[in-house]
Amino acid sequence: MYQACQYEEAYQILNKIKDIDEYKAHATKLQAAIKYGQEDLLSAKELVESCPSEDSDKEVNLGCILYKDGNYEEALTKFSAAMQIQGSSHT
Repeated sequence: MYQACQYEEAYQILNKIKDIDEYKAHATKLQAAIKYGQEDLLSAKELVESCPSEDSDKEVNLGCILYKDGNYEEALTKFSAAMQIQGSSHT
């Protein structure tokens, strides 16, 4: 549904999935992607910020939001932080 740009329907389904702990993080990231696709950067940022800090996707997603908002230097900082998180998790 998300890839078909049926954002509202996908978002509503994800609200139900978020009640299941093992899928909560994935559902939150997908909800953030939906809000990003709808150009609702504030909601996307709030959802991404609720993700665990050790998740490198969090930094990448924040970087994308900042980049889309025109904050290129801050976006670069987030992308660099994501690379450091991924590098330390692969050692």
